[in-house]
Amino acid sequence: MRRTTGLVLVLCLSLGAVGCSRLGKRPAPTPPAEPLTPKAPYVAAAEQFFASLNGGDTAAAWGLLTKHFQGLLPQAQFAKDMAGVKVQSATPLAEAASGDAAYVLMSLQATVAEGRPKIAGYTMLLLNQGGTWHIALLLEESRLPGKVDNLSLRPSGQNYVVSFTDEKGHISTNTLRIPSGMEGRAASGTGTLPASGPRCLLSAGLTVPPDGFALW
Repeated sequence: MRRTTGLVLVLCLSLGAVGCSRLGKRPAPTPPAEPLTPKAPYVAAAEQFFASLNGGDTAAAWGLLTKHFQGLLPQAQFAKDMAGVKVQSATPLAEAASGDAAYVLMSLQATVAEGRPKIAGYTMLLLNQGGTWHIALLLEESRLPGKVDNLSLRPSGQNYVVSFTDEKGHISTNTLRIPSGMEGRAASGTGTLPASGPRCLLSAGLTVPPDGFALW
């Protein structure tokens, strides 16, 4: 019995030594993860607009337009226009903000109704109204620039000017014009966007060359 007890004691001591050895080699602590950059609220609003369209909820998407935009484009007409666009996904390519205004360029994966021009993405101008971001301008893009550098947005009177450098080093400057009243159906813009094709705004049916914008 004494030999057995001694053997058990030796084994216990040996195992204890191994355990102590393992405890002495603790792995290095994992460094804390870098905090995620919070998504800008205007980008979230733009993404929510297309998420609503993707889910077939045109009423929710229309609700994200500014009151002025809604007055120019009634909900029934908006739903009719967007019925020809089936959105699969939308990804923000570029963004810039200036005060209560923001510019977002969205890349779009979508199928369009027969006879409707292909849509590669949308140019969006959003305004902060009462602490909530709403879409004030929505332009279809048939082509998108391959690169957007040095993007900036600045106010110009009642309008906004956006500029950036594309993949070819061309500097593009565009004036986004917002109609001041209900007196007209269209307001033109000026500028150049070499990497982008013709665009139109939903049911406006206005197609303009790459050097201009169209807006109800």
